[in-house]
Amino acid sequence: MFPYLSMGDLLSPTPDYWKFLGTASLYGREWQNMVLCVASIFCNLFVLSHHLTERPHPKFLIHWRRKVMIRVHVACGGFEMLFAAIAFFTARPLFALLTSLWCIGHVITSLYMLSGVFGIRLIMYPAYLYTILLHLVHGILLSLEPRNAEKLVNTFLTLQIYVWVRVVYVFIDHFNVLTSCQYTVSVILAGMIVGPAVNILGNAGNLLVLCFIGLWNMARDVLPPCCSHMYPSLDEDGDYSFDKTELNRLNVRFKVSQRAKTQTYDNLPAGPGAEDPSARSPRMTSVYMRRSECGARQSRQSVFFDNVADQSSHLQVREEKPYSIPRMKSRVTRMRHTRMQSTRLSVVAESETGTGDVSTMQATLADGDDLEKAGAREVFESLCQDPSVGLTKADMSLLLSIWGLPYQEVDYVFGERAAGLADPEVFSFEEFYKLLEPIWHYAQEMAEYYDAERAKPMNLHVKGKQTVRGD
Repeated sequence: MFPYLSMGDLLSPTPDYWKFLGTASLYGREWQNMVLCVASIFCNLFVLSHHLTERPHPKFLIHWRRKVMIRVHVACGGFEMLFAAIAFFTARPLFALLTSLWCIGHVITSLYMLSGVFGIRLIMYPAYLYTILLHLVHGILLSLEPRNAEKLVNTFLTLQIYVWVRVVYVFIDHFNVLTSCQYTVSVILAGMIVGPAVNILGNAGNLLVLCFIGLWNMARDVLPPCCSHMYPSLDEDGDYSFDKTELNRLNVRFKVSQRAKTQTYDNLPAGPGAEDPSARSPRMTSVYMRRSECGARQSRQSVFFDNVADQSSHLQVREEKPYSIPRMKSRVTRMRHTRMQSTRLSVVAESETGTGDVSTMQATLADGDDLEKAGAREVFESLCQDPSVGLTKADMSLLLSIWGLPYQEVDYVFGERAAGLADPEVFSFEEFYKLLEPIWHYAQEMAEYYDAERAKPMNLHVKGKQTVRGD
């Protein structure tokens, strides 16, 4: 099987695993790493249960490649942790070798999904790439020496960076601090928690991460397109706005013509990103002009992206709450309206004609399915630059970019569903409702959650003569 180990060696318990903690100092590196492993396993109980019970973000369901990759990714991570635990407690190198193989699978899927990472891209892309490569290095080292307990622990802990991202995100969300860059801060702090235990340079590992991010940004202009994110093009100041902005729920509002200065995305298909050059003005003047000049359709589109698409993220806690909490609210609302579907409303309109005629209009409340479809239509109109035309590739490209995906994948979205489209370049509402259910379903739940959050009373803390806003 492998020249350096026979099958007997792989199946025989190795003393090195049992000596790993027995010969270590009580306050040494080995025990500290084991404490971190135990804490990570505890946190994994919640993270894995979430993966098993909740649907993925719709960007992972937008076409079959993403669907397959997210499932393989989660499976590889789960089996890697399972076999690592079995290997450590049984002391059999065979399970350590299987751990390294699942690690390779996790790395491959991670590299594919790297193209859709959230957060501030100029930090997140190299930071995640560094983590993936570090995971790969430890997996290879473990495959070369599966009898080494320390290499097994390092491989296991490197994978736990992903778990601690979720933990830190919950921490930030609970205390409501640093929320403008919540995902980016979560990733950086997660790396700082696990990094010193697994980095090749040990305690100097975080410095290596910083240097890697810096060199990546310095070399971005010469990187191949697959490495330097191909997102909306340079603005007038030479900045990639999408790369330097936290793609999260709070501060991406510029993307639907809401920047202080003109934004035109030359490498996006002609769509809602274009803006009138004459509208260049300071921030408040720009906001006033935008509100006065945009029609109802553009307003709906802006509201949608502010309140729904901005709140989308990659396996984040707040962004995924709509899959659980608001869904309960949605069911209650649907049941309430279903019970009332036989109720009739009489709307009396007195005409101002001299005869004083009275006309009565009867309206029957829609049942749950009609309400759901009406909500889907609202999402559809919010996504479309022109709802009468339909959801075009330009509209879908913008949504994919906001969700952190390469906008070129719009061809996958349309191509995969071409058989069900009357026009292969446009989704009509009925086609959108039937073929893109994850998008409108997610958008409805996000809108419900957003409305519920806005309805909460604002907490104010009075400190001396200063009033500090709590949220």
